[in-house]
Amino acid sequence: MDRSAVPPVADRSRRYTVLVPAVDADGNETAGVRAPMVAVPLATYTGWNTRAPGQGHGALHEFSGSTFPFAATEDERTITGDPRPSVQQRYRDADGYTAAIRAAAEDLVVRRFLLAEDVDRAVTAAADWSSPRHRFELP
Repeated sequence: MDRSAVPPVADRSRRYTVLVPAVDADGNETAGVRAPMVAVPLATYTGWNTRAPGQGHGALHEFSGSTFPFAATEDERTITGDPRPSVQQRYRDADGYTAAIRAAAEDLVVRRFLLAEDVDRAVTAAADWSSPRHRFELP
């Protein structure tokens, strides 16, 4: 392969390895500094999108990311067969969720990845867990 070619030309006779980040049990990436909403998730967040069947099925489409929400309740999780714990099982209610967000944000402050003044901002944003981003309404 000529490394000076602009634009570069792929050598189609060779295979290359596609590397992907490690993920946790929820499918969220484990590398780097995890924002509170990723450390205390309401969904699986990806940096990629798949194509719909019949439209390049299996191929990636854009890199703006996708969100795959957790089931809100255990009943919903059972009905849908989602192997991930439900929001209800994880946090019980909105107060449990915001407490977990606060703990994650405070941990980032201790590790010097977040300013102390931003902890309350993270908690305020988390208190609106029924926003269109997630659409969860639990007691």
